Amino acid sequence: MEKIRKLAEAIWYNKERIVLGVMVCILLWHVYTIFNPPTEVKPQQFSTPRKENIEQVIKEIAAPPDPPEERPVAQWEGIYTPNPFWALSGGTSTTSSTTTAAADISLIQIQQGRGGKYRARLKTNVMGWYDEGDSFESFQLLKINPEDHSVEVRSDRLGKVLTLKAQGN
Repeated sequence: MEKIRKLAEAIWYNKERIVLGVMVCILLWHVYTIFNPPTEVKPQQFSTPRKENIEQVIKEIAAPPDPPEERPVAQWEGIYTPNPFWALSGGTSTTSSTTTAAADISLIQIQQGRGGKYRARLKTNVMGWYDEGDSFESFQLLKINPEDHSVEVRSDRLGKVLTLKAQGN
């Protein structure tokens, strides 16, 4: 019984060395199989191709590829419109933030510029003159109506189109 206990203790105290020895043996076996492959594997023999096949393959390789199919025009509103599921995922109430959210933009003046083009003077954090289609801060000026002194502005933050009227008119 004493001999078995001593053998178990020797194995227990040298278990890391035993595992290392087994791993080195496995490594040596793989190196041996790389340098001495099995004789059953035959090397692949290549034959010279016929001249007709060579010309056909060259034509296939030299031919330009077919053009890719055109992608349909996507709706780009999804990129800048807020996702309602993101807003509803938080623990806060969305009714108060969406109903009382101010646009923080106002129309000051509409003026006809050079070439008969109308420009609108809008006030956000800063005041500036903008043409139709201009983007600034989180807004985009869509349309200027000089007859009724109003403009249509898209708000990316609110996700809707706002109609602004000049304050003096």
